[in-house]
Amino acid sequence: MTNPVWAWAIEHRLSGYGLNKTFNGPRSEDVGPCWSFSRYGRTETMLSDGRLVRIGGEYEDHYDADFYIYNDVIVSHPDGRTEIFGYSDNVFPPTDFHTANLVDDRIFIVGSLSYPSMRGQKAQVLCGAAYLADGTLAGSVLTMQKALANIQNMAEVSLSEAVGMLTLNPARAARVEIRKGRLLAGYDADLLLFDRSFNLQATLCHGQIAYATEAGRELLRES
Repeated sequence: MTNPVWAWAIEHRLSGYGLNKTFNGPRSEDVGPCWSFSRYGRTETMLSDGRLVRIGGEYEDHYDADFYIYNDVIVSHPDGRTEIFGYSDNVFPPTDFHTANLVDDRIFIVGSLSYPSMRGQKAQVLCGAAYLADGTLAGSVLTMQKALANIQNMAEVSLSEAVGMLTLNPARAARVEIRKGRLLAGYDADLLLFDRSFNLQATLCHGQIAYATEAGRELLRES
C-alpha cells in the first residue's frame, strides 16, 4: 500500500492520537479510528539482509476511539524505504500479542488475542487460569491490580517501584515512553485510580473519565 501520511507517521513514530492531533483531523469518535504506528502487542523481526519486519499489533483498548487491531506488515529497509502490506481479514486476521519466529526465510506467527468475535474456542476460568474445553491451558487471567498487589506482597519493593513495573517498563518495551508511563506535562493523561486495597475506582483516557465508581468520582472531585 502507498500512503505518504502513514509513511510519515512511521518515520516520526506517531500514535493515532498524535497523528490526528498533528493534522488537526476530525474527532475519531465521529469518523472512526485514526491509523497508528505506535502499537502494543506488535512483533519486530530483523532479517539477515537488514530489513525490519513489524507485524500487526493493537493501538489502545476498546474504550478508546482510536482502538484498532491491525493486520498489516510494515517493512523498513536499510536504505530508509518503508513498505506497508495490507491484507483482508480472511487472509490475515487482525493480530496482536503474538510471537514471530524466523525460520530460514519465513516468519511463523504463533498466537493472537484479536477481537473477541474472531476468537475460536471459548475458555473457562478455573482457579485463576483459563482452560479450553479439552483441558489445554489457554493462559492467565491475572489483572493489573492483582499483579500490583502480588508484587507488593511477594517481593521487597516499594509501591512506586511496583507501579513503575506496570507503567514505565511496559511503555519502554513498547517504545512509547516519550508520552506514556509517567505523570508529566505533555504525556497522555491515561490514568488508573485505585483505593488502598488496589480495587479499581476510575479510569481516565487522555484526561477524560472512561470509567468510575461512585467512590472514584468522589475521589476525583476531591483531587
